[in-house]
Amino acid sequence: MIELLHLRWLHKYCGLGIAIFLFLVAITGSLLAFYPELEKITSPQFYVEPVAHHTPLGFEHFIRIAESQNHLQVTQVSLDTELDQHRVVLGVVAHNPDETNVNQLILNPYTGEILGSRYLGDLSEGLHNLMPFIYEFHYTLMLGNWGIWILGITAIIWIFQSLLGLFISFPKRGKHSHNSSFFKKWKSAWLIKFRSSTARIYFDIHRAMGLWLLIVCLVFAWSSVYMNLWDSVYTKITEKLMPFHPPWAALEPRPDTPQIPPTPLASVLEHANQLMLQTAAQHNFNIIKPVQIRYYPNYGAFRFRVLSDRDLSSRFPRTDIYLDATTHQLLLVALPNGQYTGNTVSTWLYALHTGRVWGTPYRIFICLLGIALTLITITSLLIWWRKKSRLYKRKIESND
Repeated sequence: MIELLHLRWLHKYCGLGIAIFLFLVAITGSLLAFYPELEKITSPQFYVEPVAHHTPLGFEHFIRIAESQNHLQVTQVSLDTELDQHRVVLGVVAHNPDETNVNQLILNPYTGEILGSRYLGDLSEGLHNLMPFIYEFHYTLMLGNWGIWILGITAIIWIFQSLLGLFISFPKRGKHSHNSSFFKKWKSAWLIKFRSSTARIYFDIHRAMGLWLLIVCLVFAWSSVYMNLWDSVYTKITEKLMPFHPPWAALEPRPDTPQIPPTPLASVLEHANQLMLQTAAQHNFNIIKPVQIRYYPNYGAFRFRVLSDRDLSSRFPRTDIYLDATTHQLLLVALPNGQYTGNTVSTWLYALHTGRVWGTPYRIFICLLGIALTLITITSLLIWWRKKSRLYKRKIESND
């Protein structure tokens, strides 16, 4: 009995400790499930309708157009095809930051016309930064690395607290109990008794929803560990369980590399294309189209990404090669699945967390999951508050 009380105490205070963080990520996560659609509503000027029988211009055209602005250097080109409407997103860095406050340009993929610019996530610029702000808040709480660590630790506690909740939901077992009576008694924990008192309904909602969503919550919690503590906790555990070769473990950090690429992206494209073709032949996959080239100053490397038949969906291209930013040598091949078990698992975790697989029905499920987590969090606070108020009232009465 004492041990069970200790477990309930741990479950309660672990839940209270992470409640506000779970509430915030659940609400914002529900919105992010439909990021492309909401982004189009809040910034329609950044989208164009697809043009029949037309293909987007080559990446080098977009780079040339952006860099004709004189004060900007392109660090990333991404073909965005999340919706039927298309756009090209360019990451840029200013040669003189005092001259401009822009780090992203959005272009028409068919004409190269600049549709707009923004400093990603700066809500003071207007509504066109609302969804990037929500995205950043969901992953960092707008606290930078501190927020990433807070949410990563929150995810670990969430896993522990969820498993505790499962254990304390088990019915008490007597000396002469049988499995049939155990499951018969446990069945009530999965149900909500709407004809009970308000306090009982709160408790049933909290417990029953937690049980029904346990597996899903564990998946989302562990994927949160991956996305926030990717280079520490997640990597160390995954490497012990299965073959895992993430880019951050294979590439050598170069903290002194300049933010501006040592070689312009346009000069790297043709070589990157050739290396990707060789990689496709060597690893037996088919390239559908290039979707991104990006410079990583912290590794002194370029990443060239294509959509291939190894990817989980057309909305989630992750077929990558990495090139040295100075010598252009191939540093790493990172395939989304079929290369290393740990890499495949990680790809699935990210895809499931962000709703990049199984189409609109799954994204609706993620949105509803966020609402359900909000209810679980709110009911946990209500249960705690009612108990605290009742104990406080008893204490006052005993002192009278």
